[in-house]
Amino acid sequence: MIKLVLERLVSIDGFVGGLNGEVASGDLAEEILHLKQQPGNYILAHGGARFAQSLARLGLIDEYRLLIHPVALGSVLPLFSTLSKPINLRLMSTTLFNNGAVAHIYRPANNKQE
Repeated sequence: MIKLVLERLVSIDGFVGGLNGEVASGDLAEEILHLKQQPGNYILAHGGARFAQSLARLGLIDEYRLLIHPVALGSVLPLFSTLSKPINLRLMSTTLFNNGAVAHIYRPANNKQE
């Protein structure tokens, strides 16, 4: 498994050593496209809303895994607010958890991967 930390502004010297990975600070699209060319099953990207917005805006997301928690918050950063045009999504599956959370898995409607 490849572990890659994409950093933009923050110095993370010494942080990656514990992850047994590498740091990439180049262009986000180029770094992700390079990762997609590597052997392996899939890329799992963890990050905040701005990171997800960047990936979505660049068309780099093949599958959205959204977990909806039964909590109403008054002020949050909308996940898709920076898109210039809608992305049509196809629901692939849902999972209901005992705590009331629901996981939705979507793929872009133009994605032929099943």
